[in-house]
Amino acid sequence: LRTVRVRPDRVNHVLGTDFPEEVIMECLTREGIAIQEMDEEGALICTIPSHRMDLAIEEDLIEEVARVAGYESIPTRLLEGFAQGGLTPVQSMRERTRSGLAAMGLYETMSLSFLGNKVLEQVGMDATGCVRLQNPLSEEYSIMRRSLIPGMIQSLGVNMRNKIYNRPLFEMSNVHLETADGSLPVEKPMLCLGAIGESFYEVKGYLEELFRIFGISDLHFAAGGGDYLHPGRKAEI
Repeated sequence: LRTVRVRPDRVNHVLGTDFPEEVIMECLTREGIAIQEMDEEGALICTIPSHRMDLAIEEDLIEEVARVAGYESIPTRLLEGFAQGGLTPVQSMRERTRSGLAAMGLYETMSLSFLGNKVLEQVGMDATGCVRLQNPLSEEYSIMRRSLIPGMIQSLGVNMRNKIYNRPLFEMSNVHLETADGSLPVEKPMLCLGAIGESFYEVKGYLEELFRIFGISDLHFAAGGGDYLHPGRKAEI
């Protein structure tokens, strides 16, 4: 015959009860489970009836105790834990950025992580450093973006076609960069702002206010930026 060890303290720990050993033993014997003895660790050595093939481990017998004693005898208690939820520093920074830009009147947008050569060419960029998919759905989605700018320009283009102006946008998402050794791509968080009908200085003001939220006020704007940007309306911070 099969035997299973049952620890009374384990029974009470799993069920959240304070059953004495006598109650646990009575519940088991009522189901035809013979208790041979108690070992040196205080565990009950239980002999399982041959027809109870469903009883194989300690937890099975704990379930039998709960069923026989009655589920109403198990107290209802709120879950207790030691872990406290909260945002990581990176998540907190993202939320502050999102809330700050929204408070300035910007609208958040999301674009696809995949694009094609045609979109890159339209914005004056190339696929250098981009991760190419081996089995893309189509040529339009064959490259993983390394910049949020193409998607932002597409979103602004949709707004223009629908005559929606003065709706500055921002996107906060990840880009993927190719590695020199051919290993997994590097995922990098990026932020992109875009606007139609607003001047360079208005967009510059968004950035200054955003940095101010994080306690940074001493900014210096110098001429520079990618070749795909307007030569007289671009700057580096």
